[in-house]
Amino acid sequence: MANPHYVETPGDQQVSPPYMFKKMRSLWYALPADGDKLQRLCDKYLNRPSRGKPFYKNLFPYVFVQLNSYPEISAASAPGQVMSAEEVGLSLWLLRLPDFGMPFFQPFLFIDNPWSVVTGRSVFGFNKIYSSFDLGDGSPEGFGETRVESLVFPSMESSLSLENILQVKTQAPPGILRDQDTFTDPSRFLHELAGRLHKQLLVDEREFRTATAGELGFELDTLKQFRDAERPETACYQAIVSTPMKIKKFQGGPLLGGEWSLDLKKYASLPIDELGIKSNQPVLAFELNLDCEFGPGRNLFVNTGTGNGFGCGCASCLAAPFGWLFGRREGR
Repeated sequence: MANPHYVETPGDQQVSPPYMFKKMRSLWYALPADGDKLQRLCDKYLNRPSRGKPFYKNLFPYVFVQLNSYPEISAASAPGQVMSAEEVGLSLWLLRLPDFGMPFFQPFLFIDNPWSVVTGRSVFGFNKIYSSFDLGDGSPEGFGETRVESLVFPSMESSLSLENILQVKTQAPPGILRDQDTFTDPSRFLHELAGRLHKQLLVDEREFRTATAGELGFELDTLKQFRDAERPETACYQAIVSTPMKIKKFQGGPLLGGEWSLDLKKYASLPIDELGIKSNQPVLAFELNLDCEFGPGRNLFVNTGTGNGFGCGCASCLAAPFGWLFGRREGR
């Protein structure tokens, strides 16, 4: 059954993909973490909603903290509108079965652009949290000096307040932030990164070799869901969405030198401790500069609920609630 046509509503703050990111700059820090806790996150946010089809395994015992700067963001459906954003993502690198994909998954994502919050959540299912950023002095060397604040409930008994979420500091003096290793091909860069982390591999070696046998690309998988209005403890729609980043220009992926520290705070409404981060000292850090196109994505799994008669999302289940229109009732 074909999807119904999307009804554009007045004042809608989202636009349809694809989206273009130009002059994007990204700093990544790999923090040691508890592999068992990371797998439990995969199970909670991906494997249980998808009923294991697809099935995700966490590749490495690391959380990748990403500081992303987007000077120019536009959409194909609104080419004359250009905006900017700053973003911090906490990412896991996963193995997806049975197709042996290697997507990233971001259970926590902070951004200072309201349009991106609305669009990212409603179109792709990104768990974006509106936040404010302090990026230091704005110089190339000072870019990594970052503080992020967001509205949270510090405890279940307290009121909503603006609190510090993340602070990044560096002891590296200007001029030595960039290593000599550079990459002009995104697949080679991802292969190099996987090779550097290989000693801490958490999945079967044969699965890893199959996944890395060919080209690797930047891909983000998400849980997209909407709360049911009648039974708010349930979801009326859930989907596992996979969205590629189509790299148009890869301006290098130099590894960063120097000493870095990242201080992440946990709150009642923001349980970052679920990540099981063991140290605020990254085992490696690197920089990406690129232009890319993001989306459209693809639905790997769709579940529109069972209690309301919509079943698994197949044509017969979707038609079941409307059988009375045709004098009959369809179902599984």
